[in-house]
Formats: sequence, C-alpha cells, structure tokens
Amino acid sequence: MTFILFCLAPFFLAAAASAVGTKLLITLLRKDIPNARSSHSVPTPRGGGLALVTVIAIALLLLVTLSSITYLSLLIGFCGLAALSWLDDKKPLSPALRLGCHIAAVSAVVFLWPEGQRLLPETLPLLLERSLIVLAWVWCIIVTGK
Repeated sequence: MTFILFCLAPFFLAAAASAVGTKLLITLLRKDIPNARSSHSVPTPRGGGLALVTVIAIALLLLVTLSSITYLSLLIGFCGLAALSWLDDKKPLSPALRLGCHIAAVSAVVFLWPEGQRLLPETLPLLLERSLIVLAWVWCIIVTGK
C-alpha cells in the first residue's frame, strides 16, 4: 500500500502543480511559438514542465534518502537535463551541445548502476548492454523533443 501511495502521490502533485503553474505561466511569461522541433502546434507558455520537474525531483530525492547511489545519479542526471531544457527555452542551444549533454547525463546514470542490475546478463557483456541502454535512452529523449 505504501508503494502505491509513493507512486500515486507524485502523479497527483504534478497534475495539480501543472494546472496551477500553467495558468500562472499564461499570464506571467511569454509563449513559445511552434517551430519544426516543437511537439505542439499552438503557442504554449514556456516553462510548463517546471511543476512536473519539481515533483519528480522531490520524489527522486526521497528515493535517494531511502536507497543508493543509483537514485542519486538519476536525480543528478534528471536535474541536469531539466536545466538544459530550461536554458534551451531561454535561448536555443545548438543540437550538438544538447546531444552531448543528453549522452553525458544518461551515461552517468547508466554506468553508475550496480553491476548486479542487468537486463541481459547471460546474453551481452556488461559494457555492450549498458552502451545499448544509453543509445536507446538518448534516442527516446530526442524523439520526445527535449
């Protein structure tokens, strides 16, 4: 029951914070005009993901206090990518810089996982397995637009 609450609480907090935050952003901040890289088709307030990022960071911080360096590396990588997205919203960054930061953040998370946490231990060597995870994770980040 505690685990279910731990999973659902961030969801509801993020939903509420996003609703309030979006209304504030519409009145306070400028809007992002869609371009070729945009995942939206109408002008949208910039910084709308701030509430979601805050709630996820708090949830990861709680996991760090309860667990290991795995979650600490995830928290650092997540916050780093959130900061990168915020900077990119303020002033567009070059694709090469964004890609390099994505690869660095994901690599730090994946290569700090304990060796015992494997997906295919009998099939792939550790280095190849982790490299493929980094490649897939970075691809997912790029496909979703951030």
